Amino acid sequence: LINEYVTLAFKIKEQTMRKMIFTLVLGVAGLAQAQGKAEVPGGFVGTWKASLQYCRSHDDDSILKITRRELHYFEAGGAVVKVSGKGPHDTTLQVRMQDETGAAYPLSVRLSLSADGKRLTEHTAMGDTVRYRCP
Repeated sequence: LINEYVTLAFKIKEQTMRKMIFTLVLGVAGLAQAQGKAEVPGGFVGTWKASLQYCRSHDDDSILKITRRELHYFEAGGAVVKVSGKGPHDTTLQVRMQDETGAAYPLSVRLSLSADGKRLTEHTAMGDTVRYRCP
């Protein structure tokens, strides 16, 4: 009987350890995303503006700059914490934003690329905004 209890105790301990390791692995993966380690697909990376003629201007407020790990508008930006998508031309970014006053807020933005990769559409509840890739 004692051997059965000892064997049962070891099995419970082994299962508990497996659960702890699994939880730790998930936590590390989540922490990596939470620290802005999620990567934006390469086709979306670049500087985007409302018109190609605005690309020469440095003070245009239609700017959207996307790097592999960050998204920046004219007066706000932040770290991308999660990326999900339907393919190379459609992605949704979860971004930990901060505005010019220092206020932080979460942003979820769906982006789609034209087939040639030169036009970006930002889909929001308020409507769609089209921007063009600056050379």
